[in-house]
Amino acid sequence: MAKLSVKITKKDDKKSVVGTASKSKTVVSKKTEVVEANKAVTKNKLNVIVTVKENNNPVRIVKNVQTVKKTDTRREVEETVIVVPGDLLEDNLNVLAGLGTYRDGSKVYSKYTGLLKKRDHMITVIPLNGVYVPKKGDFVIGEIKSSNFSNWWVDIGTAFNAKLPVMAVPEFIERNADLSKFYKNGDLVFARVDSVTSDPVIPLFMKDRMCRKLYHGRVIDIIPTKVPRLIGREGTMIHLIKDSCKSVINVGQNGRVWVKGGDESLAERAIKMVEMFAYKSGLTDMVSDFLESELKNNKSKVSVSENTKS
Repeated sequence: MAKLSVKITKKDDKKSVVGTASKSKTVVSKKTEVVEANKAVTKNKLNVIVTVKENNNPVRIVKNVQTVKKTDTRREVEETVIVVPGDLLEDNLNVLAGLGTYRDGSKVYSKYTGLLKKRDHMITVIPLNGVYVPKKGDFVIGEIKSSNFSNWWVDIGTAFNAKLPVMAVPEFIERNADLSKFYKNGDLVFARVDSVTSDPVIPLFMKDRMCRKLYHGRVIDIIPTKVPRLIGREGTMIHLIKDSCKSVINVGQNGRVWVKGGDESLAERAIKMVEMFAYKSGLTDMVSDFLESELKNNKSKVSVSENTKS
């Protein structure tokens, strides 16, 4: 498993931080404050570079820094662990091998380079990068590209061709009808993957209460492997963005996000923020602070504008 490591250089007989540091309020102990920190993945290792001050004593370097995640009722410590393909994650038959892992006997290994997540008796790895691989039941956002007498051909942003059969849509369509009258080229649809077989064509279906045609709004593309981070545990992250921006948001497992209404621009920036900092612990708090700050600024601008008019 990749280890946390610290790099130190000496300059004028003083310790200095390697790399470009960014300010942080990470807490190491009750009387220790991190004033600078930097993380980087190099050679399959997560290098954590920190400078701390303790009780006004000289600056020193520490290892194994843990970040403090804010919660409503308690303070909870999280640690970011990055693993690489083949890393042994657990040697326990009672542990379930989740997404991004595989089992060999009692041992569970990582399939990808990504973030290690443990919850209850399941262990998963969220890839840092990668393409979308369709799975049965996935929700995807696709664009209608063409049609023939029985199918619409849909672009879902992968190397796989996807089709939407006439029998898989909720509308009643007569035989030999002009399919473009129902879904025309360029239309966006929120659909589900019906099945995945050895056939390179992925069948979609829309006879689901969640599936529909998407009108207007904007589509934001993110790295598909960052989708679980955008949704968050039990939907916490995406609901935070929806509620703060007053927007309707649909997230496709293929890395396409549709946003309509409310502050679409702010929602897009928050979504891109999640994609950029998906590796960070305490990301929900970071996004919450960002949204709160931006909404206050917007309210102040509106107030100033109204005062100027009056």
